[in-house]
This record gives sequence, C-alpha cells and structure tokens, in this order.
Amino acid sequence: MEGLKKQLKHERKEVDEKIDELVAFLDIQRDRQTVSDAQLSLAKTQFMLLETYYVLINQRIKDLKRKRG
Repeated sequence: MEGLKKQLKHERKEVDEKIDELVAFLDIQRDRQTVSDAQLSLAKTQFMLLETYYVLINQRIKDLKRKRG
C-alpha cells in the first residue's frame, strides 16, 4: 500500500502543476484572448476536470491512510 500511496502523491503533484499552468494560461486569456472561443471553452472544461481529478486523488490517499478493521 505504501507504493500506491507514493504513486498517488506523485500523481497529485503532477496534476497540481498542470492546474497551475492552466490557471496561468486562463489568466492571460482573461486579459487578452489569443485563442478561439472554442479553445478557451475547452481549456476551462479541462481545468474543471483536473480539479475534480485532484480531489479524487486526495480522497484515494486519505482512504489509504485510514486504518482497516
């Protein structure tokens, strides 16, 4: 189980970095849109999905930390 927890923590870090990069991109687009409306919409959807994925990874890590009866 420790191996899985370590893998999930690594995955969470990668997802967090992707979220940070996407937030920076969206901030730039808010000031001056340089991509199509379709691309902007897709990037916003990607952001929401990455945030959901991040939450799910956290839930899996918390579940692994719980003691099993």
